[in-house]
Amino acid sequence: MSDSNQIQAAEEVVVETITIDGNDVQGLFLSVDVFENIFTPIITGQIQLMETDGSAFIEKYEIEGNEPIQIKARGVGDKEFEFDGVLNGLRNKAENQQMTIYTFDFTSKEMRKNEEARITKSFKDTAPEEIVKEKM
Repeated sequence: MSDSNQIQAAEEVVVETITIDGNDVQGLFLSVDVFENIFTPIITGQIQLMETDGSAFIEKYEIEGNEPIQIKARGVGDKEFEFDGVLNGLRNKAENQQMTIYTFDFTSKEMRKNEEARITKSFKDTAPEEIVKEKM
């Protein structure tokens, strides 16, 4: 293993692959931050991608900020981590003369599923278990 892939602290990881909408963005990615909270059942984060004039990845693939994202990483002891979620909007776009840095938010698929589920009727006198069965 090369020195650049040596993990020296418990919080360090080596990002093996990152895809957005099935397209490899490993060469564009600057940083990725993943957030977990014991009080919420979802994972959120943000990813920064840097484009040069020549790549035009965002325009070429028409990335709008709602596409699927997959991240595979390796941590201490070669423990593998996989995240399968969705982009949740463009947070920032910083343009320089020859490059553009995009910051996208992302979240786990459960968050998107929760946002898409709508309750459109009354469930008066219905057991919670029955409501869940119907909505799932």
